[in-house]
Amino acid sequence: QRKSFVNRSFSTMSRKHAAHEMEELHNHEDQEMEEIYNTIQTTGYMSLDTRKFDLLIQLLNDPTRIFKRLQFRRGRLTSDHTNVVARLSEALESRSSQLEELDLESFKTNDGGAHALSNFVKTTSSLCKLRLNDCKIDGTGAFLIGESLHTNTCIQKLHLDNNSIGDDGAI
Repeated sequence: QRKSFVNRSFSTMSRKHAAHEMEELHNHEDQEMEEIYNTIQTTGYMSLDTRKFDLLIQLLNDPTRIFKRLQFRRGRLTSDHTNVVARLSEALESRSSQLEELDLESFKTNDGGAHALSNFVKTTSSLCKLRLNDCKIDGTGAFLIGESLHTNTCIQKLHLDNNSIGDDGAI
C-alpha cells in the first residue's frame, strides 16, 4: 500500500510539474507573439525564421489584431518559400484583412506563391501596395496576379522588378 501511495504522489507531482511547464511554455509563446506584433506595428518590418513565421500566422488568425503593413525579409526561413507565401496568403484571406501594404521582396515564391497571392488579392479591398520584386515569378505567375487586378481595384502600386515575366506575363 505504501508503494502505491508513493507512486500516486509521484504521479500527481509529475502531472503538476508538467502542467506548470506547459503554462510557462504558453506564457513564453504569448510573450514572443506580443514582441512580433509590437515590432510589426512599430516598424512594419520583420525578419523571419520558421518559428517566428508560425507565430505570425497565429497572430494573423487572431481577429483582435490589425495589420496595416507587412514587410518581410526571408531571414532564416528554412521552409519552402512557395508554401510560406501560400500560408501567409491563406491567413490574410481567411479574415477580413485591413492590410494596406505587403512587401515580399526576395521571397522565392515562384508561380505557386503567385497563385496563392492572386487569390488573396482578389478578395482584399484594402491592399494598396504589393511589392514582389525578385520573387522568381515567371509569366504564368505574373498573369495570375494581373488577372486578380480585374476584381481588385484598390492596388495602386505593384512592383514586379527582377522577375522572369517575359511576354507571356504581360497583359
